[in-house]
Amino acid sequence: MTQDKSILHLRDDKHILYPGDYFATTKNISIHTTLGSCISVTLWDPMKQQGGMNHFMLVGQIENTIAASTNARYGMAAMELLINQLIKLGSKKENLRAKLFGGCSCMESLARSKVSVNNIRFAFRYLDIEKIPIDAIDVGGQQARKIIFSPKRGEVKMKKLNMNTHKNILQKELDLQKTIKDSPISKNEFRLF
Repeated sequence: MTQDKSILHLRDDKHILYPGDYFATTKNISIHTTLGSCISVTLWDPMKQQGGMNHFMLVGQIENTIAASTNARYGMAAMELLINQLIKLGSKKENLRAKLFGGCSCMESLARSKVSVNNIRFAFRYLDIEKIPIDAIDVGGQQARKIIFSPKRGEVKMKKLNMNTHKNILQKELDLQKTIKDSPISKNEFRLF
């Protein structure tokens, strides 16, 4: 039996992010995700007591150009969409504080493709360019992570997962990455030069 992801998103106390998702809120709920090579950035506005999180899979390089997209599976879009959502909720970009997680490279094929390393580098560079301070970092390494973010308090709980759990997560990520890389750029995407 497959479970409709939208049902999981409707719980009052919890919002689950999947690869390519982002979510920002003013509510006192928790945002959950599980990461392998993917990256999640949490952004918190201590002045407004609100925040959000994204979960991106790829930096967005396609044929040596950067793909700009409305699809948050790419880092650039995931960051822009999350920041814009927080601004719509009343935040000012200069008040945002970041925490950065994910980017493990515990499978040989991920290590060879450098997806994890590229994701980590992108996140650091983006936050530096946008002058968003980073308050906490747990990236790289050999284990997948479960992240629970409280957007009201800006707190993150993180658990590193055991080998059996993270092998399953990473295989799903690899399958999804292959699907993404094999698909052409959609009408919602364009290239920046």
